[in-house]
Amino acid sequence: MAESAHIKNPLSIIGIFAGLVEVIGIGTLPLLHVDIQSVYIWFLMFFPTLLVGAFFYTLIYHPKSLYAPGDFQHDASWLATHFPPATANQIEQKMRFEIAAERQIAAESSVEILETPPVAAVNATLPPLRAEASGGLSLREPDNGTAFLEQVEGEVIKLIEQERGLEFKRNLHHDGNPPMVIDGMAAKGDQVVMIEVRFSASGTLPLDTIRKYLDRANIVYGVLTEMRKEKFEFIMAIAYQRPDTLPSMKTTASLARFEKEASRYPFKSTLRRINVDQLSIYPAESSL
Repeated sequence: MAESAHIKNPLSIIGIFAGLVEVIGIGTLPLLHVDIQSVYIWFLMFFPTLLVGAFFYTLIYHPKSLYAPGDFQHDASWLATHFPPATANQIEQKMRFEIAAERQIAAESSVEILETPPVAAVNATLPPLRAEASGGLSLREPDNGTAFLEQVEGEVIKLIEQERGLEFKRNLHHDGNPPMVIDGMAAKGDQVVMIEVRFSASGTLPLDTIRKYLDRANIVYGVLTEMRKEKFEFIMAIAYQRPDTLPSMKTTASLARFEKEASRYPFKSTLRRINVDQLSIYPAESSL
């Protein structure tokens, strides 16, 4: 026996709701008292107009709300609809936030990785993190600092692509609460993989930062179909700077802390630590 059809997207619900209201309205009109029939007729006239207006407003400003995730036959169209490319300004803001956050981590942990002493106030003129002369940038301009982070993210994602056989779309925007820029996402069939890359000269991240990234992954998880939820995976990639930055004992503790937090979420999470010096990252112009 063929599988019966069922309601599976908002468009079907809207159509059924509008039809039922009109049919029920017309059917009950003769049963109403004459004094209120005129008011009821006005409602039957203006309700469809209001419904059509709300429909076109949604169609223009929130078109993805009209479709269920299962309506998308191609992975690329699903990604493009729910996670469009972020603007240059959004990407720049994300990079500067990460630079400021790393400065704060360095100040709290007394790790000297900055060109200048950390300051309490964080603003757009913060100098970038220092990268070792052996493989990274040591440029003082903030734009060069964000360029370094972009290079790190790009090379780390390329490495994961080669390992997993996936193609990640980079710097995607999700207009959720709060809105966010996702470093990379890949969709292949029902499999969805989200990756966040964070540069950390100390080789580890504070617990609240780990929770923040897991919460971001949980927001993405919430918009997936049940089939995609089963195969969803979050990769937290930490790009660190020197092979001797983090002793093995501390590395194990960092992994255990991540796994403990990740166990609270309903999806698979993986922590990767990648040495920046092993990536193909070179300064565009030397100012060492």
